[in-house]
Amino acid sequence: MKVLRSDIVRYMGIDDLEDDLDGESGEEEAGWKLIHGHVFRPPQPLVLFCSMIGVGGQFFAMIVSVLSLALLGLFSPMRRGGVATAAVLLYTGTSFIGGYVSARLYRQLSKGDGNWAWTAVLTVLMFPLPCTISDLSAGVERMRGVRVRLVALDHLQWAHHFRNELPAPRHSFPPPGR
Repeated sequence: MKVLRSDIVRYMGIDDLEDDLDGESGEEEAGWKLIHGHVFRPPQPLVLFCSMIGVGGQFFAMIVSVLSLALLGLFSPMRRGGVATAAVLLYTGTSFIGGYVSARLYRQLSKGDGNWAWTAVLTVLMFPLPCTISDLSAGVERMRGVRVRLVALDHLQWAHHFRNELPAPRHSFPPPGR
């Protein structure tokens, strides 16, 4: 409490009480004056920060919607996966909320400068893209050997719009009937 009182006295310009409190009279900055420039500075990187806040807003809207639907009794306990399906559909449906929150925060913190549309696009990709990459990498670890190479080649051909298909693997056993 003594530190707070001395800061208030120092900022108000009351010299008599300041001398009584600490016994020195100087123009040294302390307390709030030292950190006020850092408190209101936008974080770096701003695009990533705003995208994370937008994804949080999207998750919040999705969770509130799923809980509201569950309280209304729209999910049957006999039908497995109803809540998960609703969560995925509502996550997709609330994507505009995440984009709006992130773009609005970006415009507000950057004072109108910069590309707010890129922030909204990054918000849409912030959660699903890492999940997809981790699922693919887990799948690649499970499929070892030839299957991994064939899948990779198939994706490469698909990406380059080749029309021919990969040759079928040759088996070492004789055809049936002989």
